[in-house]
Amino acid sequence: MTTDRIAKMAQKYMERDMIGKHTELPPYPEVRTQLLNCFLNETDMQDQHLLALAVSLAQLGLDTHDIVEASDSGEKLGQARSRQMKVLAGDYFNGLFYQLLSGANRIDVVRFVTKAICEVNHLKMSLYEKLGQLKLTADEYLEQMVTIKSKLYLSFTTFIPSSYADRFPELLRSVTRFEVLNQELERSQSGDIRHGYAYLCMMQSASLDDREKAQYTDKAGLKALLHKYKTYGAISDMLQTQLGLIKQLIAPFESVWLKAEISRMLEPFVLTITVPKVAEEI
Repeated sequence: MTTDRIAKMAQKYMERDMIGKHTELPPYPEVRTQLLNCFLNETDMQDQHLLALAVSLAQLGLDTHDIVEASDSGEKLGQARSRQMKVLAGDYFNGLFYQLLSGANRIDVVRFVTKAICEVNHLKMSLYEKLGQLKLTADEYLEQMVTIKSKLYLSFTTFIPSSYADRFPELLRSVTRFEVLNQELERSQSGDIRHGYAYLCMMQSASLDDREKAQYTDKAGLKALLHKYKTYGAISDMLQTQLGLIKQLIAPFESVWLKAEISRMLEPFVLTITVPKVAEEI
């Protein structure tokens, strides 16, 4: 069973009629799931694929709750239904995590992943509070997002073979950092800008006048400021640097299969670092 097949297994849970009809879901955490499954494959565990599937659904549940919009008294019926469906979908994915692992009698995994979920929720509360007050630098935001997105997967370190146990956390955080940067870049280019990584980067470089303007302007105005301060290009450069670091981390691995699988996993990443993202600002 390949990790791609695990993503397909998750897809059958994600493609429920009510979810597809009334709302959209966040991206499935395929890369982190791929990485975890690669390392679990180096063990003699019999249920590694189930564990990878279950934790990916738990992560998807958290990510789905993250995109629930705030209630608005003037919202239309479709908007209210979409918001409610996101809440229910997030609960549904979390419930699947418990169902799958309880059915496989892996209560041990339920315990430590549940603890990680509680820690993630606490971290998110702190992050949102600081973001609302603009008390975070861009780098602080990035590293907190990496911690939030990697914590559930890091809780499996105890299962990683001893020869890789000290390298798995660093590699996972590096892969997650690349993933977060890429998503932040795509998010800002689509117009969802305010208080994201790109926005914080721009605010750190902008003049006082432009910082004040950024707090009140519309999406088009914000995108113009991001272009003015070459924020997209800076993030694309960071993606290139992070990809090089990931390759350095896997170079010493003894397992030829593990290196090959992780390299294959990185191929879609390489394709996302395209010239047009940077060329827009030249």
